[in-house]
Amino acid sequence: MELQTTRFGVINYSEDDLYYFENGIPGFKDEKSYLLITVEESPFMYLQSTTTEAMSFIVASPFDFFRQYEFTLSANIQEELKLADETDVKIVNIVNVRDELSSATINLGAPIVLNTRERLAMQYILADGQYAIHQPLFGELVMKKGGQ
Repeated sequence: MELQTTRFGVINYSEDDLYYFENGIPGFKDEKSYLLITVEESPFMYLQSTTTEAMSFIVASPFDFFRQYEFTLSANIQEELKLADETDVKIVNIVNVRDELSSATINLGAPIVLNTRERLAMQYILADGQYAIHQPLFGELVMKKGGQ
């Protein structure tokens, strides 16, 4: 299949490349299908909508920037995403770049959980408020509460 995008031009993909967000991403409930586009030799990726050509999110693995980042997925979320094995889990977080990359922030409070086997995904809002939603990407990890 082909997807026309404003950022990447035409992308060829198959149904097996798609991630399905049953409830969309908060603020984008009608956008349910995305491609995860990697960028060579970069920690950054794009989550590209397959229904709106101009819509994509810059994402990154939080572990590339904050090795101590961790959280536990509840059993009901694991069930909803059909996660049977932790090797099927990929975590990315939305990156916000306003002016320059050096001032970018990452949303650690609401990671995107991807099931790489079943191709299911969701943005999981961490209930404990431990991590910031505007964590400076190139700064020290600040624990909001309950952290060490």
